[in-house]
Amino acid sequence: MGLSTTNLAVLRTFEPSSILGESMDFFEMLKYDTDDLRNEHIIEKDQLVTKYLERINSSKLKQKTDYFNNEIKKKLNKFTKKLRNVNVLIDEPDVLLDVKWSKIEEICDLLRLIERSDERQIRWSLYHLFSSGKKTISLTDIKKQLDGFKIPNLEKTLKKITKEEIKSGFDASFENSRLTINHLDKKYIGHHLADAIEEMYRRSPGELEEDVLKLIDDGSYSNTEISQLLSLDEGTVSRIMKKLRNKNKIIHSSFGDSGIRYHTTNCDNCPFGQTKTSCRREAIEYIVTTTEKIFEVKIPPKKLDEVETNQALLKIKGILALALKEKNTKLERDMTDNLEKYLSMIVQKFIAKEVKINSNYHKSMAKLPLLYRLGLSKGAKEGIEIINNIVDESSKYMKKQDLVKLKKYAMIKSTNLDNSLRVDF
Repeated sequence: MGLSTTNLAVLRTFEPSSILGESMDFFEMLKYDTDDLRNEHIIEKDQLVTKYLERINSSKLKQKTDYFNNEIKKKLNKFTKKLRNVNVLIDEPDVLLDVKWSKIEEICDLLRLIERSDERQIRWSLYHLFSSGKKTISLTDIKKQLDGFKIPNLEKTLKKITKEEIKSGFDASFENSRLTINHLDKKYIGHHLADAIEEMYRRSPGELEEDVLKLIDDGSYSNTEISQLLSLDEGTVSRIMKKLRNKNKIIHSSFGDSGIRYHTTNCDNCPFGQTKTSCRREAIEYIVTTTEKIFEVKIPPKKLDEVETNQALLKIKGILALALKEKNTKLERDMTDNLEKYLSMIVQKFIAKEVKINSNYHKSMAKLPLLYRLGLSKGAKEGIEIINNIVDESSKYMKKQDLVKLKKYAMIKSTNLDNSLRVDF
């Protein structure tokens, strides 16, 4: 999803140490102690100083002197000037105008989120340092930024961040405990360094449950796969899955490698309010009607009774619906052409080698997109038939040993490819 423009501006403007100092206290005061000011267009800074003092007197300090109050006011002025720079309020000498309360709450939540993760703190430090003009960032620079934070294995985490972002196109290198950023387009730096800071922390548990249900209604997934696809930590996924099991909305569908459990939605207690029979009938009706209308091929409804689960039927329905989408738009051509090139690189690497059936690369081939694998498998079989026909037609022009050699080579290549693609069909 990515951080908003406002949140990126906050990470550029405030240092990571803001979490440990008065700035965080000011943010929380604005978030939690200003209900009576929310409808005011003009807010006096003295009112905020009073609220801040009430807040810290109850938890941190008992003293209350004029000198101390003036120091707090000076710090508040510096703080509000920074907020002005990120466009969440208008800062005048003694008053604030047009305060965007929802933005301030969002910022406060983000900073507390960062506080809970070493990696997020390091990412903030990197982005802040780069924004201040540094293109070569040393471990010493980061440690100064994060003075007061207890971060074990800082260099290891920094290497991990760099490796992840380089994979996504970030032009940088990490050598001799120094990160060098070579990226030319500065507007993307924030997204490389800072977007991963964000979690789906603004979404309610109900929304997360709904997203999980929609995903596993489309297939059978493990907790780890759900975590990766929805960008949620595994602890959150585990809690959601436990809750959904307790509500009887999901069921265990099968075991995978190493005993990993896979789950799907429970058709006998549909989370989406449909009966099992009506859901199945609607899916079959769509597949049959659409196939006849578009392809002029009649599929007997009873043939689809062979599909055991409703989820599988819904998946077939979804694939068919997507296949009917207009394919001649600029975006679709861009996607199709480049997807074909990308997947061909994978297949070509396999075809160029003699690979054993049980090899790791063989297992990787089986993870190609399903429809692409089906097409390649069909092509491999057709290739064998074509070679056979060519050999038969060429028998009068070629030596027998050459014909046998050609036929054997073609069959090995085609069969090997077909078997690799169908390893988990």
